[in-house]
Amino acid sequence: MIAKKIMQWVKKQGSLGVKENLLEIRFRVGGFGISNESKLTFFSDGTARRQIIRREDDCSKSIKSFIFYDEAQTKTLYGTFLALETEEWPSTFEEKKYETFDGTQWCLIITQPDGTTRTHDGSNAYPDNWKDVTALFGIS
Repeated sequence: MIAKKIMQWVKKQGSLGVKENLLEIRFRVGGFGISNESKLTFFSDGTARRQIIRREDDCSKSIKSFIFYDEAQTKTLYGTFLALETEEWPSTFEEKKYETFDGTQWCLIITQPDGTTRTHDGSNAYPDNWKDVTALFGIS
C-alpha cells in the first residue's frame, strides 16, 4: 500500500526536479530520562536520509547525526522497512502478564505522501521483530 502511494507520488512530481518528502517514518524509544529518536525520510529523487537524535535528561543537550543514502541504498533501506510488515502490527502493543510502571516506551509514526499517518506504540511490549526494528533505525 505504501509502496504504491510512493510510486503514484513520484509520477505526479514528474521531472520537476523537486526534492520533496515522500515518506517519513519516526521511531522514538525512551525511558528513565533518556530518549532516542530516529527519522527516516524518503525523497522524490530516490534518495533518503536518516536523522538520529539522542537526548539525556536535559533536552537542550541533544546529539544529532545524519546519514544520507543514494538511490541503490534507499531501495535496500525501503525494502528492509517493508520486511518489518508494520501494516500487520496492532496500533498498541500491550504488556502481558505483568504491569510495569517504568521501563521502555516506544512509538513508530509513519507519515505517507498525502499526510495520512499510522501510529504504533508500546510500553514494555514489542513486536516479534523488535531487533530488526532497532537495527533499521539505529537506536534502541
